[in-house]
Amino acid sequence: MQTLVQALAAAALLALLTRLLPNPQAAQGIAVFPGRSMAPAAMLLYAYMGSALAITLMSLILWCWLRERLYILCAALLAAGFAYAAFRYRPEGLWLPGANQPQHALSIAYCSFCVVATVFFSQLFEFRRHWIWAAHLFSVVAWLNAIALGLALLGGYPQISRAVVFTALVSTSFGAVFVLYLLVVRRQWQYLPGALAFAVPSALGILNLLRTQGLLPDVALPSAQMLWFAGRVSEAILLGMAVTNRTRVAERALRSERMQALSRAQAAERELESKVLQRTAQLQTAQQALQTALHSEREMRLEQRQFFNMINHEFRTPLTIVDGAATELQTFPTTDADSLIEQASQIRRASRRLMTLVDTCLISDRLDAGAFRLQLEQTPLDELLEESAELVGWSRRHRLKLDLEHGPQQWQCDPVLVRIAISNLVGNAIKYAKAGDITLAARCDASGDLLISVSDQGPGLAPEAAGQVFEPYERASATRHVNGHGLGLSVVRRIARLHAGDAFFQPAAGGGACFVIRLGRFLPGTADARQERPPAARPAAVPPGMPA
Repeated sequence: MQTLVQALAAAALLALLTRLLPNPQAAQGIAVFPGRSMAPAAMLLYAYMGSALAITLMSLILWCWLRERLYILCAALLAAGFAYAAFRYRPEGLWLPGANQPQHALSIAYCSFCVVATVFFSQLFEFRRHWIWAAHLFSVVAWLNAIALGLALLGGYPQISRAVVFTALVSTSFGAVFVLYLLVVRRQWQYLPGALAFAVPSALGILNLLRTQGLLPDVALPSAQMLWFAGRVSEAILLGMAVTNRTRVAERALRSERMQALSRAQAAERELESKVLQRTAQLQTAQQALQTALHSEREMRLEQRQFFNMINHEFRTPLTIVDGAATELQTFPTTDADSLIEQASQIRRASRRLMTLVDTCLISDRLDAGAFRLQLEQTPLDELLEESAELVGWSRRHRLKLDLEHGPQQWQCDPVLVRIAISNLVGNAIKYAKAGDITLAARCDASGDLLISVSDQGPGLAPEAAGQVFEPYERASATRHVNGHGLGLSVVRRIARLHAGDAFFQPAAGGGACFVIRLGRFLPGTADARQERPPAARPAAVPPGMPA
């Protein structure tokens, strides 16, 4: 619809100009420099035609490469200019059609040049982007020239020649002013090569149009044809430069767009790699968590099986003793005091063993509870050790030796936990040591910590087993022939670490084993401990007064 309106407006304008502007020189056709000889300008004419032909071929190549409309318009413009110059001056050696009607062919070439020049000028300086009404005006002028071309083909150019020339004069003047505005006011310097290409020929063309239409006196200028041809040569060269610059700008924009696309692709690749690494790390973390959970579950099942095995052996043995003694009393009642005392002792030893085992299991479960707290209080050390060593009194094969001479009278600790820890060490000494003394000693070391040791005359431990026996359900190979659950020493170490200390093994003098509990000193008013402390440094040697 817009194109149709522009075409109708152009037709109406051409009719109006034909009516208003008489054409006294219509019979003469188009004469650029009438009466001038072209011999002095022959070289420039051929130079213009050669450069126009070369740049036309270059524009066609660029159009085939970039497929941009401007290049095909540039080729059409230069071809039309080439045809106009050829028909106007008819250089020797160049065959041209329409020799019998030179003015008719010249009018067709001129109208063709006006059509292409108007469209090319609007495209080159991007009128539509800077001012839409300028683009509409040049569209109307292009349609007017197209209508004039149609009339010229039909032989009606002499009647409209002055209207065509006037339209070319107005459009060229307006275009020059608008391009000057773009350069000076808008600072659009990318249009400078195109402006220079049209500057000289446009000025000469306006001057020539004014002279041929009688609007300026026909003053004879020396070398006028030379000046016109020089302007055309400069136009062709500068137009080639403008097209080349446009190609360079387009290539730079294309390269920049490719670089941006490459940068975006690289950024996307880096982001993808980062996401892959992140997802891989998450998968590895999840896999590790799964492996940890599976390992924990397997350990839990193993501990459960070991616990049930321990329950099966450890609880069954004392219960069998109790049941056997009770059955004997029931089956064979006796009044023999010694026999009754022996059977009662068996029952009490079995019951005491059950109580120790139950206490160990329960305290192990308590230590695993998240809300566990130490109940610290000042505890008499002699009472604590004597109560913890009661088991020795029930053994016929062992004797208890207490060494409290170098120990403090009281110590701040959780007496229930410490009593269980010492009882476990004493119970191990009774089970594993051969007949002899079991020594229970206490003293403070140089750092002020309390050291409680239980030494026996048993088989001892191999050096490589000394660190393993403190793990849950771990037992030394030398003690596997004796019933045991492997839980006591792990409880001992946990209780010691809760008291800011540790538990460790060292060989006793003359053979046997010596297990030491280190208890850290709590200052008065210290809050109850909530977590196990890291193990304290093991002393390099046994302090004086302690069993080796």
